[in-house]
Amino acid sequence: MLTQISLIFFSICYSQLTRTQSIESYYLLPKDYFSTSQRPELEEFYLGEKNINNPTSDTPEKAPKAYTPGMSISIPLGYVSSWGNISYGAGIIDRPRYNKAAIAFAGLAVGFGNPDKYFGGSISSGAGNLLKEPSAFGSVNLSVGRHWGDYWGVSLGAYDLISWSKGTQKSPNTFYAALSKITSFRSHSYYFKYIKTTLGLGNGAFLEEGKYNKLVLGTGSDSVNAFAGIAVNILPYLNAIADWTGQELDAGFSISPYPGYAVNLAAHDLLGIAGDGTRFSANFGASIQF
Repeated sequence: MLTQISLIFFSICYSQLTRTQSIESYYLLPKDYFSTSQRPELEEFYLGEKNINNPTSDTPEKAPKAYTPGMSISIPLGYVSSWGNISYGAGIIDRPRYNKAAIAFAGLAVGFGNPDKYFGGSISSGAGNLLKEPSAFGSVNLSVGRHWGDYWGVSLGAYDLISWSKGTQKSPNTFYAALSKITSFRSHSYYFKYIKTTLGLGNGAFLEEGKYNKLVLGTGSDSVNAFAGIAVNILPYLNAIADWTGQELDAGFSISPYPGYAVNLAAHDLLGIAGDGTRFSANFGASIQF
């Protein structure tokens, strides 16, 4: 259960932690796409080097921040954070597997490095079961990665490097490698602008449920399994997301009501092959840059 919460929490941090310069710029329309006098409804998405309110001015106008809907529900991305980025989030799951009690969780992540030039990443910590007893279980996690080329990103990471638990079974360490790509879908459009795909390999929490349960109980051996995800940008502030975690199929929407903030609404185990039925979660993530 601990790692299941870590996966969901880590995804909401990733929704905001990946806003490094190269990735964030993708959320804005090309600077030569339109004249704001012709397309005033798109002015807030303009990324330009000139002052659009005074074209003859030599003083650049600071481009507004883009909306930042999340690109994952419950899997890690190939994109990572950078120095100066702090992300935080919280959420609730209507029930974990084989349990009827709702669980709340919260966490914090701090970025380091520069993945656009060298390497970057984040250290995060989250705690769950807050509805019953604060910090009933939690973990410390790590990710390191690199961005390059046309919005490619690769990351290596680990969940539960340090973990604590009271009244629940501790989870084994989980390690993964993820590769992500943002592809222009309709780069010159207000709608359906891009599509994000992720492929990855991991042990522990990414194993099939039966194998993972045996691993937790100490009666099975560890191995590697695949996970994958896709996010389609419907509107600048709205993504539709589907993730295969290696155990279950999760799907939902991520909404960015304001730049730097994202709200995820998701259904877990839509195929009913892991646990005892579909579960639902709602969470938010936000980031600050210093």
